[in-house]
Amino acid sequence: MTDNTANPSETIDRLSAYLNGAKASDLKIEPLSGGTRNATYLLRGDGWNRVLRLSRSSPEENGSYEHEINNMKIAVAAGLAPHVYFADPVNGTMILDFIDGTVMNARSLREKVNAIASAQLVRELHTLDGFQGNYDIFKIIRKNIDKIQQSEIELTPKHTQAIDLLEKTQTVLSDNAVPNSATHNDIFSGNFVSFRNKMYLIDWECAALAEPHWEVAALCAQVGLSNAVRREYLTTYFGTDDHPAMCRIPLFEGACRLYWWTEAMCRSLDKSDDQSWKEDEKDWWGWYNETTDNKAFIETLNIAENYRWRPEHEISKFHKPA
Repeated sequence: MTDNTANPSETIDRLSAYLNGAKASDLKIEPLSGGTRNATYLLRGDGWNRVLRLSRSSPEENGSYEHEINNMKIAVAAGLAPHVYFADPVNGTMILDFIDGTVMNARSLREKVNAIASAQLVRELHTLDGFQGNYDIFKIIRKNIDKIQQSEIELTPKHTQAIDLLEKTQTVLSDNAVPNSATHNDIFSGNFVSFRNKMYLIDWECAALAEPHWEVAALCAQVGLSNAVRREYLTTYFGTDDHPAMCRIPLFEGACRLYWWTEAMCRSLDKSDDQSWKEDEKDWWGWYNETTDNKAFIETLNIAENYRWRPEHEISKFHKPA
């Protein structure tokens, strides 16, 4: 991978027109943590702040950023993402508004008020038109599994059962699919930012058209909502506490947890000296089994097998909670 992030000052000077005419020497430049695909910097000016994003990969490695820019601008217009001042479709360089709010984590998203705000955001996102590109979580899981199976790792019978169950789950969900929606596809807790009683999403690089219910389930699977908060979260998203498609969410929760287990396995293969991924493997495998190794999951799988999407199931048809 080619790192193009070593000298942000050069880019800042070149794009000063989008920074109120300021040069790098006029700004306080602070690297922001997080992000494996990009490097981000907080640019503090005279009474204003911006974020500079630089891709760590070359255009040849990453491809065009046109879909991301298109999708993010739609999200900005809907009030779901920080304003975009500049975006380069070739190299992915962006200058964005800085949302000086509270960055969420798993603990804060377990709080009812934040879970509800997140559900409201995701609900609104899934009603947007005009998104480009496609995203399929099952293709990514399958790619990870292929990599694991081609490695020297010996899978246990329990692992093989999990892969078989994933295939069954995928078949049920795809045979009874719902229309793709505008989705963010990186529902990592740190991508939610709360500011002035409103929730925003940052990092739209994976945004595309995708199965909406996988994204709804991803937050549940990631942060471990309590049963009571989970009900509030799902009721807020679906607009009712008995939407017929709710049976799909536990299936995607299982798939999401298996996805994160395969991600940890693949990362540990790539970085064998990093023991933190070994801990993640153990954690996600345990959480996956907690989700799927019970009678309730199989019962839900059977219910979902009989689900059929209808136009009247659109979430816009249901009362949007205040």
